[in-house]
Amino acid sequence: MQRLRSALRARRRAVSLVGTAAILALAFTAGSVFTALGSPTPVTYSACAKRPIGLLPPVISSITLNGGLYSVTSNGTPTCAPGDTLVTWNQIGPIGPTGPTGATGATGATGATGATGATGATGATGATGASGAAGTGTVYTAHTGFAGDTPSAVSIDNPGADVASVNVPAGTYLINFSASLENDDGDAQDASCRPNTGFGTTIRIGQADVDTTGWRVSISIVATATLGAPGAITIHCSTYDGIAHESFLAATKIDSLNP
Repeated sequence: MQRLRSALRARRRAVSLVGTAAILALAFTAGSVFTALGSPTPVTYSACAKRPIGLLPPVISSITLNGGLYSVTSNGTPTCAPGDTLVTWNQIGPIGPTGPTGATGATGATGATGATGATGATGATGATGASGAAGTGTVYTAHTGFAGDTPSAVSIDNPGADVASVNVPAGTYLINFSASLENDDGDAQDASCRPNTGFGTTIRIGQADVDTTGWRVSISIVATATLGAPGAITIHCSTYDGIAHESFLAATKIDSLNP
């Protein structure tokens, strides 16, 4: 009778083991079917594990996950009986560690230098362009205070005096003027020169002192003027107790003036 009971218990354990294996096979077969049909493969499986049967051999107990499995579910959570364990697993195992980097391959040989292309022939020299129209320019000058001039110097004591003047025809002119202005007063003074067409210049001259040269300073003007009729271009200078030396005026007639 004892042998009969042992045989029956062994048969029940075998049936439980076969049922568990069938459930596992069904779970993985279902994933294969999903893949074959083009549907997304279930990522995670869940199941309930019965409490282990202490009489099963360790190898069989580990295969059945500590007991028989039931309620196998894909991408879901089954409800397990009290005392049983919820277990999960997936079809894809964990990613293994990255392997070491392979050794660097040897450098390939340098390729041969390509042939230099031929230089193209030099193009023919282009024809010489036509000569431009001759420019027009006439310079009108005047000067005072130089050696041999009369007068040899011009007093510019306030209200001042015209130190140089030229008569010009109607037109546009570039004006250049320079002079050496002297201060004969015991104090420093301002001195200015300007053409009758505008654009003057003011400078400061030091006090009269025979031991220095600060009492004589050069002044210069660059200006333009446009006269609608013939007339004079005149430079007027002034200061207190002063003299203009070596005054020089040049009025150059030009074709046009670009602002």
